[in-house]
Amino acid sequence: GGWGWGALEHPCGEMIADLAGRLWTHYSEVLSGADEAFVVGLPDHPNRGDSAIFAGLLLLLEAAQIKITSAIHVARDYDKEKAASSFSPGVPLERRILVFHGGGNFGDLYKHHHELRLRVLNDFPDYKVVMFPQTVHFKNETYFEHTVKRFASHKGAIDLAARDEISLEQLRQKLFVSPPDGLTASDLGHVSLSLLPDTAFVIGDQRNRRGLPTVDLLLHARTDPEAPKVEFWKGKGGTKRVADLTRGEIRRRVREAGRLKRLEGDARPEEWFEGVTFVNDDWIAKDAPFGPNATFAERIWARTYDGMEFLSRGRVTVTNRLHGHILMILMGLPHVIMGDSFGKVRKYRTSWTRNCTLSAWVEDIDVGIALALDLM
Repeated sequence: GGWGWGALEHPCGEMIADLAGRLWTHYSEVLSGADEAFVVGLPDHPNRGDSAIFAGLLLLLEAAQIKITSAIHVARDYDKEKAASSFSPGVPLERRILVFHGGGNFGDLYKHHHELRLRVLNDFPDYKVVMFPQTVHFKNETYFEHTVKRFASHKGAIDLAARDEISLEQLRQKLFVSPPDGLTASDLGHVSLSLLPDTAFVIGDQRNRRGLPTVDLLLHARTDPEAPKVEFWKGKGGTKRVADLTRGEIRRRVREAGRLKRLEGDARPEEWFEGVTFVNDDWIAKDAPFGPNATFAERIWARTYDGMEFLSRGRVTVTNRLHGHILMILMGLPHVIMGDSFGKVRKYRTSWTRNCTLSAWVEDIDVGIALALDLM
């Protein structure tokens, strides 16, 4: 074991309170004066991390007493007329806002989400826009410039939040330091930019949601476009995703880590390492349980809490998902964290959570498994 469980204080309680406090402070100010919101980017899919982000957003809107008139997931849900008529006729324009869900899809990695935001921006040129904290990732510089031009042509105020320091700097450069040709910083005077943590922190201390572990080691590995490739078995045999490691391959890694530890004086016998139980799983494999008539808010909370239950399964977890890391911090669970394919997790951890003693960063799955064994 590494971290003491005896203390009643949450080991990273001060950090959680600080990050949540920044969000409460910023959004109580930005959202004041609004009565109704049209929400773009409702994550209506099994990814528990996106639901956790949205759960925080729901709490912030609720505290500001803002009614969600309609929330859409993807372009096929969007109808301009329907969106416009979802607002109450008695609510004037200055008390209506467009809300863009936060997360990691600002850019061209998940272009369909970004395109939808730009489309809505274009259709509601006079509305105030609030974009919750996002990680920025553009492979195509021209597309980034195209985005900035769309912001420049919007007439309503735009409140942007970057979710890490690198994303903040990328946006600052593009918006205010060297905007695209034909634009000056004054063309973007209606855009404000802040650095803010992920909205999942608004959920706060979740130690009461912790379930009982069912295995010793949980490998929580991405199976989507952000899944990183790892060197397989010390470079012999190329690379593969952590999610694709077979039971035999994981067992060999545990055995090898145990052999090295015993050489270094670890007192645990070989049988102890042979007895380590494990599971390799991602939380997008199947959806959370909820009834057929569940509202979108009920689906969001069901997935968020199910994500916590999912992560409670391991005595120790190795994750390469940002919200694996964030939800385990909220639950007070020790874990090992690895990166994803475009640096989102590292950027976030460097900006906000690196001083939380519940997590340790590794670059290599073998090191990750070895460290996890030390924490058991």
